[in-house]
Amino acid sequence: MTERPADQPEEAAVTPLEVAAHMRSVNPMMQDWGMEILEVTPGYARLAMTVRPDMSNTFGTCHGGITFAFADMCLGIAANSYNVCSVTASSDVQFLAPIPFGTRVIGLATQTWRGPRNGFYDARVENGEGAPFILVRARFRIIGGPVVPARGG
Repeated sequence: MTERPADQPEEAAVTPLEVAAHMRSVNPMMQDWGMEILEVTPGYARLAMTVRPDMSNTFGTCHGGITFAFADMCLGIAANSYNVCSVTASSDVQFLAPIPFGTRVIGLATQTWRGPRNGFYDARVENGEGAPFILVRARFRIIGGPVVPARGG
């Protein structure tokens, strides 16, 4: 069950998709890596990205740090979808398979619980057929304040 944080309005003046679009517009990593926002609803995000050779590790596949950063961005979009600033506080990462260059990865992040000061989210990065590459469970600290100022505010 999800509790509404005290600073989360009953009806947000800014939609989850607008929050995600704003985050992408000010985040050079999302832009440089070509991250696409596919879907955002309260507590949920689905993003895509194509793995390029410049994202390589020593062994010729996508570097785990890149993979985790992509998953963390998916988690961040989901956690901030309420337009209340939230940051990653901790995470547990499970790398399941290497990602070859040219793979279009899909990142899905889902809220599992959200309280007044913390939220828990799960992410999965997979290929187009649903085969997973990485699983992440993260705790987000809700620090408050809007990600995007309310309209007319």
